[in-house]
Amino acid sequence: MFEQYSLKARRVVHWAVYEVGQSPSTHIEPEHLLLGVLRERPDLSPDEPEIRKEIESQIGHNPMLSKHGEVPLSDASKRILKRAENEAHIRAHTLIGTEHILFAILQENSPASRLLLAHSLSLPAPTEDRAD
Repeated sequence: MFEQYSLKARRVVHWAVYEVGQSPSTHIEPEHLLLGVLRERPDLSPDEPEIRKEIESQIGHNPMLSKHGEVPLSDASKRILKRAENEAHIRAHTLIGTEHILFAILQENSPASRLLLAHSLSLPAPTEDRAD
């Protein structure tokens, strides 16, 4: 499923799975994807620690929880990843990058998108030669 993703975009999904393991959540939610993007692209927001605290206050944090097996995507996260794929396709990019995922998160009406807007995150323009 992630063959068309850049290395950093694949790591975003990996970090999202990790974040689910640190929370009481059973699915990858947009907030987990956002945390994954911020881990891979700390240059996007100097407010990362504050955003992380806000997300943890909303979804909880428990590093003692253990998840076994594959962690499914929520419907919202499925829409986000499909939008990221569509965004890359529209721009004729060969890889889906972190910027495509971030753009798709902003388009989803979710706590993650509202946090990004509240923190005035500046979105880098997706370019094929920089698919992160």
